[in-house]
Amino acid sequence: MINSNTKSKLIVLLFIVFSSCITEDIERQILITTGDAIEIQVTKARLQGQIIDFGEGIDQYGHCWSTNRVPTIINDRISIIDHNTNGEFISRIDNLNENTPYYYRSYAKRGSNVNYGAIESFKTRPYGIPIVELGVLDVSYETVSGFVKLAYLGYYEQIEEIGVCWSEITFPTIKDSKFSFAEVDSIGIYTFDMTNLKDGQQYYLRAYAKYDKGIYYSRGARLIYTKELRTPEILINSIKDISNSSFTVNVEIIDFGGDDSIESYGVCWGETQNLTIESNVVYLGSTSVLENQDVIINDLNSLKKYYVKAFVINDKGIGYSSSVPVQTSGNVLVSSGIIAYYTFNGSSLDYSDNQNHATNYGAELTADRFGNPNSAYDFDGLVIICN
Repeated sequence: MINSNTKSKLIVLLFIVFSSCITEDIERQILITTGDAIEIQVTKARLQGQIIDFGEGIDQYGHCWSTNRVPTIINDRISIIDHNTNGEFISRIDNLNENTPYYYRSYAKRGSNVNYGAIESFKTRPYGIPIVELGVLDVSYETVSGFVKLAYLGYYEQIEEIGVCWSEITFPTIKDSKFSFAEVDSIGIYTFDMTNLKDGQQYYLRAYAKYDKGIYYSRGARLIYTKELRTPEILINSIKDISNSSFTVNVEIIDFGGDDSIESYGVCWGETQNLTIESNVVYLGSTSVLENQDVIINDLNSLKKYYVKAFVINDKGIGYSSSVPVQTSGNVLVSSGIIAYYTFNGSSLDYSDNQNHATNYGAELTADRFGNPNSAYDFDGLVIICN
């Protein structure tokens, strides 16, 4: 029989033995922290975080964010799957609203359990106004060249359109004429050429930037005047080397008419004074130099009166010199006893081969006995023609 004292000792011994056989299983806890928000833009940002202890393992981790003060993974989130090492991480988030406060925190999930870091906040940047500036490099009678300088993107990644607009009245808009560059994503200088303008015309120019909030125009309007284009000018300096079948005309361009060059120039001739480039023509081509040039007209009839004009062409039109009469010679020889042959055809030139040209000291051209104008000289007894 066991007495009561012995029973008490036995119970204590059994409790000690039983207690020493129980082991306590303690699970490691996940420890995660929330870092800073960096590289904050208008619609995006980067969020930092760190896993201090991944515990028994992590199914996924990342950041969650919201405009609410207590974000959870029910809100927007970025998840990274299967991470079982400690260390820092970054979540790149976008599609945010401009100028808006957001709350965020790190999280790590194992099974149905979610561990969160501390709640932090940041505010996205507001959209700025893109800034463009206008520069003019050169102005001609029909073109203007210049540049648009995109000086500031305004936190936009890309501007829908930049360019220059112009009109003949103040403050042009993109509804007027324009030269544009689409989808511009970097600051810099963009050159342009305005073409098909009117010569001698005033134009107002403005640079612009088109973006989702509207259109920004450069300050004020730049006033320019295109150069005035005139009809070019040319003259006949002299007619020389006259023979029975040819003569030489010396022509000189004296004005391009406001242009930098001329399209073409030359000489036209015929038996009437109303000469055009539809008559007999010798073209000398284009040039950018004011110059004089000899032109030989040949295959003519002897003792025949001709008229000759010089012409010059630019984009404005055709400029003509005065019509000058000239008569071919008749093969008169010195051996025949004739010293000079004057035809009285509007000049006092010797049309023989002797070239004894006369100088007029007051005689006036008049009609001859057949009524041909400028085919004789009128002497009043006080004037002379001599060689």
